[in-house]
Amino acid sequence: MLRAHTARCVPCAQFQTEVFPQLKTKYIDTGKVRYMLREFPLDNLAAAAFMLARCAGDDRYYAMVDAMFSTQESWAMPGVDAKDKLLQIAKQAGISKEQFDQCLADQDLFGKIVKQREIGHEKFQIDSTPTFFINGKRLKGDHKLEDFQIAFGEKPPKTDDGAAKTGDDAAKTGDDAAKTEGPPAQGQ
Repeated sequence: MLRAHTARCVPCAQFQTEVFPQLKTKYIDTGKVRYMLREFPLDNLAAAAFMLARCAGDDRYYAMVDAMFSTQESWAMPGVDAKDKLLQIAKQAGISKEQFDQCLADQDLFGKIVKQREIGHEKFQIDSTPTFFINGKRLKGDHKLEDFQIAFGEKPPKTDDGAAKTGDDAAKTGDDAAKTEGPPAQGQ
């Protein structure tokens, strides 16, 4: 499963804080699903957040992404103090002010993240976040755990009236999205 998202996306934060923990417990931690996240920043502030997550290191990348999403309301609004709020989050992850400044000044890293977004847009037609690729099929938009269960080939869970729930009809066939470069896959 591959996911493209931006750090300043409310539905992405909702997924990360509400749905992802369930998905991780049921599928990633059990080895049923390999999860890969690809950054898709829509502006420089979102790119800065992903840069900081990468600068935290492979072993702390996902923890930093979690921290960014769980505190999104405090830093994701453009303004004079957005960078200061990102610094506070980075400090909690063990990144010093000097490392913070070096990370955000790293044009090579910025270019890699922008390149990921370009690949996502051009090759995989990602035009909104979050977007998920599951076995070559694209799921766009806001999804619940049940939508992923269906995409993974499980029987739809029953509703209160006994009817089967249906998944999102927006699934489209795509290429193997896992071929793009980026941070490490989780749950390997």
